[in-house]
Amino acid sequence: VGETGKRVLVQALSFSSERLETEDSFRSAVGDSYSARLLDLQQQGGNDTCADCSEESGTWVSTTHGVFLCPLCVGAHRSLGANLSFTQSTTLDRDYWTPEHINLFEAKNAGGNLSRNKILEYRVPE
Repeated sequence: VGETGKRVLVQALSFSSERLETEDSFRSAVGDSYSARLLDLQQQGGNDTCADCSEESGTWVSTTHGVFLCPLCVGAHRSLGANLSFTQSTTLDRDYWTPEHINLFEAKNAGGNLSRNKILEYRVPE
């Protein structure tokens, strides 16, 4: 590699490093703002209790159904398969929450777990 090739390589590596630092800081800032939105959601409309068993809910949600779940019930939802109930952690899966995911979950969770259960359990026989 000639002198010109070395300069190009150094410039490319420098650019990649700067870009990576910028993306990391951007992702961190965005992640923090969305974590705050999820935390706000968890404190509304019965979201502090599990939608399935009424135990204290943790940081797990079914994005399919728009509800907060306890760690035990999230296991049951996961056993159903992601096609029936896709579950995520609001903390462990933080890097996978996109603005679109947050907006969709907020729309589904309008009124909280209590409101969602009225809709989801509407046709469940007693």
